[in-house]
Amino acid sequence: MRPALAGSIQKTGVVAIIVATALVLALDAIDDLILSRYLATTPAIIIEALLALVGIGAFTWGMFAVLGAVQRQLSRQNDELRALHTAGLAVNLDLKLDVVLQRVVDEAARLTGARYAAVQTIASPDHAGTFVTTGIDPETRRSIGHPPKGRGVLGLALDTNQAFRLEDISTHPASVGFPPGHPPMRTLLTAPISSGEEIYGQLYLAEKHSGEDFDRADQETVERFAALAALALKNAHQLQRIEALAIVAERNRVAREMHDGVAQIFGYVSTKSQAASELVQTGQPDRAIEYLAEIQGVAGEALDDVRHQIVALRMDVADECLPEAIRRYLAYWSRRSGIRSELSADDGIPTLAPETRLQILRIVQEALTNIEKHAQATQATVRIQAAATGILIDVDDDGLGISDIRNGMREGPRFGVAIMTERARAISGQLDLLPSERGGVRVRLRLPLPAEIAKVDAP
Repeated sequence: MRPALAGSIQKTGVVAIIVATALVLALDAIDDLILSRYLATTPAIIIEALLALVGIGAFTWGMFAVLGAVQRQLSRQNDELRALHTAGLAVNLDLKLDVVLQRVVDEAARLTGARYAAVQTIASPDHAGTFVTTGIDPETRRSIGHPPKGRGVLGLALDTNQAFRLEDISTHPASVGFPPGHPPMRTLLTAPISSGEEIYGQLYLAEKHSGEDFDRADQETVERFAALAALALKNAHQLQRIEALAIVAERNRVAREMHDGVAQIFGYVSTKSQAASELVQTGQPDRAIEYLAEIQGVAGEALDDVRHQIVALRMDVADECLPEAIRRYLAYWSRRSGIRSELSADDGIPTLAPETRLQILRIVQEALTNIEKHAQATQATVRIQAAATGILIDVDDDGLGISDIRNGMREGPRFGVAIMTERARAISGQLDLLPSERGGVRVRLRLPLPAEIAKVDAP
């Protein structure tokens, strides 16, 4: 049981028992000193019975007072647990940080009966400072101006990493007053939002609706909500760091792919152009023209690929589920290539990390590019299937088979399969080229599921 809850119940119980005991003793004294001496036996018995009933009533009142205090405290505790559970779900569901912090502020104010509450977070290289409030209307907030700087009494929780309560802000030595337009506030309850020695900000409340001061139970409630806010901020910081590392890794991978691709193209063009020059010098202009035509074709394809890759790289999956991102890209690809396309996605596709979703999207994009360039297909299908051991992503077409494609491909640099294979390995996946049931090629990505995945990325 919480210390504040146990203390309140104990205090109420002691008072009730003392009052009941005092009444019983007083009744007993009245009986000994007055009734037994001055009244006859029958009236004395009647009066003693009435006094006994009064004593029993007093004792019953004391017990009900104790039970009432217990019920009120348990009701508040249950209400707090429900609020903590709701806010905790918001953290686990990866809702936006501002949404989580707003819930923390609203519930902390409601449970303590505070008129005003706010969460202020410290700006860092990974996170912009946040100021979320409740109880202050937008017009008043605009008139106040900039959020507080953490000076005066609001800096104490950050400096000491300790929660504290003030009965009158103006009497504290660190008080520096309020800016113009700020609502008047007398009482204050503030708690640091921290994890160990790392301080992310603070949660503070002011002015109860009842006009009472904040008590120990209020402080314990606010400290628990501050701990939940710290968890949300810590998760947000870690996610930002992971996403930053993923962005760097993706940039390096794209730079390497473009470098390798451009290097192969220029190497091929250089070799062919030298050969064409020698053919001209040796009096073989017809063969030289053939070489130049090949150079022109490779250069045209390379230019088209670069334009296509620029569009593809602009598409991301940071804020949407994987099936929706692929559906959006398929719509663009069909308009560009003139090839019909469709997406088939099972229900219950697990939520994947941003880096994993990005690599899957890039593999699908590369597979569709190969279909457009080599398959002579009329339709392409992307299937996303949830299996017991992982996820299967298939990209099928109804065009030429693997052997026909290889026999009919233009001479020149080819590195699409190598790019897809490298991306698959980067996310612990396996890439296979298989015959399609429709006569074309199936690119299959097998992806194992992390053990901790438990959420759904619905289409």
